[in-house]
Amino acid sequence: MHTPKNQMKMIKANSLATFLKDDMSFSWEDDLFDSDEEETVVMRKTSIRFSNNISIQEIPCISDLETSEISDVWYCHQYFATMKSECRELAKSVTSGRIEVSNDICLRGLEEKLHRSKKKINRSEAIGAVLNEQDAQFAYGEQAPEMIAQIYHEFAAHCIEEAVKVALRDQVTATEIHGGIPFSISSLSSPSPEDERYTSAILGIPGLGSPTLVAA
Repeated sequence: MHTPKNQMKMIKANSLATFLKDDMSFSWEDDLFDSDEEETVVMRKTSIRFSNNISIQEIPCISDLETSEISDVWYCHQYFATMKSECRELAKSVTSGRIEVSNDICLRGLEEKLHRSKKKINRSEAIGAVLNEQDAQFAYGEQAPEMIAQIYHEFAAHCIEEAVKVALRDQVTATEIHGGIPFSISSLSSPSPEDERYTSAILGIPGLGSPTLVAA
């Protein structure tokens, strides 16, 4: 008697949820699918390490602050509502083409509203590719989770690369605001072999490199 595909997917999802709930990590054996025997999962406990140099910074409770101190640190409800309204209007103006993007306009933090459709398309394409590969493996009686992971990585590679670039731009901005070594966006050079190996090892995506930040 064969188990329906949808039921098999639910079984695997429930098994994964159980592993995550138990705060355990698991790894697949290299020869996991070399035979028709039941799948074997190797369990190992997670570990936590603490730094030898521990520093503590006390933050006063808001109830212990003076009214003037609170107004200096926290946004008031009226200002916060105004800021949200202005951001919402700015995002609408940019997406509709009513205003042109320039260096005088900061759009950082509005990506969720500016690129919502693009983000939705990227997610749908990645999920669709994974589900298609799962269906193909079920149809041919194959089990290759590493292939499913590779397909997802291929669809997510450009998103991760763009996220790395955004993070580096944030680093440039933070350095310019708080002082220190002057950096510029134009000083982002091509990835070195070390960057390629590091990014590939961390993300598991062959050939994906990150830009290198160099002094201006």
